[in-house]
Parts: sequence; structure tokens; C-alpha cells
Amino acid sequence: MIEQANPVDTAAQMPAVDLWADDVLDRRSDADFLESFLIGRAEERRQRGLPRSYVLNIDAAWGHGKSFFLERFATQLRAHGHIVAEVNAWRDDHADDPLLAVMAEIDDAVSPHLGVSEEAKEKWRSILRTSTAIALAAGKGAAKYWVKKIIGDGFELAQAQIESTEKEREDAAETSAEAIDGILDKKLEALLESFKKDKATIEEFKAKLGEFLAISEQGEAQKTIFVLVDEIDRCRPSFAISLLERVKHLFEINNVIFIFATNTSQLRHAICAVYGSGFDSDRYLNRFFDRSYVFEEPPISRFVEYLYAKFEIAQDSLSLPPNTDLTSFTAECFRYYGIGLRDAGQCIDMLRSCITVWKSKVKLEAAVLLPFIVASHAERLRVDYTNVLASLRNIRESHGSPDVKWNVVFPDYIDGMYKGGKSVPAEKVFEDLIGAMLKPIYDLVSNERSTEHARWINYRFSEELAILHNNSFRRGQPLYSIMRDYPALVRSAGRLTP
Repeated sequence: MIEQANPVDTAAQMPAVDLWADDVLDRRSDADFLESFLIGRAEERRQRGLPRSYVLNIDAAWGHGKSFFLERFATQLRAHGHIVAEVNAWRDDHADDPLLAVMAEIDDAVSPHLGVSEEAKEKWRSILRTSTAIALAAGKGAAKYWVKKIIGDGFELAQAQIESTEKEREDAAETSAEAIDGILDKKLEALLESFKKDKATIEEFKAKLGEFLAISEQGEAQKTIFVLVDEIDRCRPSFAISLLERVKHLFEINNVIFIFATNTSQLRHAICAVYGSGFDSDRYLNRFFDRSYVFEEPPISRFVEYLYAKFEIAQDSLSLPPNTDLTSFTAECFRYYGIGLRDAGQCIDMLRSCITVWKSKVKLEAAVLLPFIVASHAERLRVDYTNVLASLRNIRESHGSPDVKWNVVFPDYIDGMYKGGKSVPAEKVFEDLIGAMLKPIYDLVSNERSTEHARWINYRFSEELAILHNNSFRRGQPLYSIMRDYPALVRSAGRLTP
């Protein structure tokens, strides 16, 4: 029934090398494996006399690139000739029934492949009308937007149920508002009950969709519809459960493959919020997913690069020691203190919040801010200048590895001649900055420094004095660095939670 024409989406025709060019987490290998696995496993099911269908759960924590993966995977599948529907469950959870949201996206995906055959178009409209009838039966007045979107000109057929109710309202003009609502409730309850009893409606939907997707009479290769569902773990718990139920009971038919991307631990919490804390959510989820695929944790350097790109945190957003790369500096900081990916993601989110609210003309100094963020996040204490060094030592001893180094390379000059770079532990640079910030700025800028990293520290405070105070100060009125505001800034950023 589906025309075997080339996909009309121009993005789908992008070469794979371009499609995955910014794939810093190496998700392309996951995509290649899963495409082969899903098609092969669906075919194995067919050979065993089972529906050629599959439901896969991709389980990955926050920040591990689920949405990026689904977006690129969808384009790759289209480029390989498959039909792909993309469902953002969180965006669509205002719908009365998730079936409408799913069918709306499937309709968008299928419609370009219907060709000019009026017979194919009418059969597809029949499928949409049946799905709408199921959704209408499941709740009071499914949202008109969704109904109109998926059945187009056939909207009036489904609208008949609503119009008859309106007629009853007009006839009952003398009746109280409460009585009218009672009439409406009874009518809809009766409609729901009739659909529950009449399983033929659901079977009709499955049969029609299965027939529609079957191999054509000309023997051309059959099309597979991939339905990619994102953000289900952010939905209302009742909507998430209903969506899983709909997929389980309506789409176990030939040539339909569902892929959910979830933070499964969060989805478990959502299920328990509905059924109770003692509910076996793992067993419940196993009813819906044929398999779960867990993304491999990426190297922390790639993870940091991915998050900086995602949040558009550029190198020039912060001040850094000379010849220092922001991504490498951050990743080495996290490795040095034994910070895992989840905590690293939260630390970068805190960094992002600090950048958002910082209004000074003097840039935030990463060599000071990052250690403060690590200490504040890991220790959950009121970290300030008096305890930050002790906190960092405790984190290092508890979580860090003695084999991991975190250094800054400062250029070394003798008599004006460059003699290469000198490696200084970043923790030492931070400690010296903390010590310097306890003194008035004019004491810092007037003293000669013997080492390159000390001269750089002197330069940082000289720069601040020039930008904020026009190089003027009074010795009788101590003037301290704006970096003293960092602890309070970090504490406030840490109080923001996802």
C-alpha cells in the first residue's frame, strides 16, 4: 500500500559522514548496531510465526545524548528507506489519549508515501478513523486539535459524538448545569464501556494497519515504520503509563518497531507514583520492552565536550590560564577529583548558571570557579575560602586516583627568551589564587613575582583593577578581588535543581 518512492526529506539524504560529524559521544556505532539488530530481530520473529514487530528501550542517564541519538538515528533510517515517526512524549502529554499523539506523527511520516492512489489514501483514512474512535472511547472528548490533525476531512465523522452531546445540551436548556454534566458523564461512560466490551474495534485497527503495511502485490520489499519516542520519563505518570499500554495492545503488528529513549530509573519512579512505592516497576516495564539497550558511558573528555557544545559554553565565556583548552582543563579537573559523569553534568550545569547571572566585565576565572563548584557539589557544604582547600583534599583522597594529574603549563622565559613550558599542578594554582584573594588588590599588583604562574596571577588581578577601578585605589580603603563573590555565586547555582 505504501509507495516505494525515495524519501522526500532532503535531510535524510545527507551522507552518513555529515550526519554524524559532531557525534562526540560515538553514538553512530550504536545506531549502526541497533538498525541491524532491530531489522534482524523483527525478521526472526516473523520466521517463528510472530508479528514482525519490536519494542526497544534505550536506557541512558541525563546528558548521555538520548535526544541527539534519536534525531540522528531517525535521519539515518530515512536515508536507508524506512518510514520514521518521531514522537516527543513530553511535548504531547496534553493530549487526552497518547494514541492520538502517536498516530498524528505516524500520519505525518506515512502521508508522503501514499502516492496518488485514492484507494491507498482512503484505506489510510480508515485506519485513522478507527484509531480516533478508540481514543474517543478512552476519555471525555479527545482534543479536537489532534483529531483534526490525524483525520483531516473525516473530522466530522468523529465530531458526530460531540455534536450529539451539544444537541442534548440545547434540549436540556431548562435543566441545571449539574444535571447537564450528569447527562454528559453518563453518555461518555456508556460510550467508554461499549468500547471496552467491543474488542472488535481494536482488532479492526490492528488488522487494517497490518494489512496496510504488508508487502505489495508487485512483490516489492516491505516498508518498516520506526516510531521513535523521546522524553517519556518527563511526562505525567498517567500519560507515560497509558502510552506504554497503547503500544503494547495496539502496535504488536507486522512492520512496526518502537524505540523508546528513557532514563529508566526516572520512569520507574513515575510508575511507582501511580501504583505505590512497593510496586514492582521493573517487572511491569518488562511487559512492554522486548529488550533494553544501555549506552556505554563515554570518556569524560567527550562528555564534557558534548555538554559544552549542547549548552553553547564557549572558550571565551571564561578566563583561563595561558594556552589552556577549556574542555581539557575541565575534564582533567573532574578526573583529578574522581567526579563521575552524572556529577560532572551537574557541575557543568552549575557552571552554566554562574555564567548566566555573571554581569561583571571581568570574566569568571575557571581556575578558581571550577574547584569551588566541585567542592560545593561533592561536599554539599557551605563552601567558602576558609574550608574549600580542606574539602578538595577530602574529595581527592576519597574519590580521586593518585595516578591522575591535573596540571597547567605556563610559558617559561629567561631574560626575555622563551625556554619552553613549566608544568604546575592546577591545585597549586588554585591554592595560590585563594591566598592572593585574602589580600587587597593593590598589594598584589605592586609586588614582583618570581615564577611564571605567580606572574600570571599578578596579571589577573592587575587586569581586574584596570577594568573595574581604572587602576585607582586608596591604601586606607582595602579593595579586594571580585573573585571573593564566587562562593556565594556557586552556592546559589547549586540550589537550582533539574
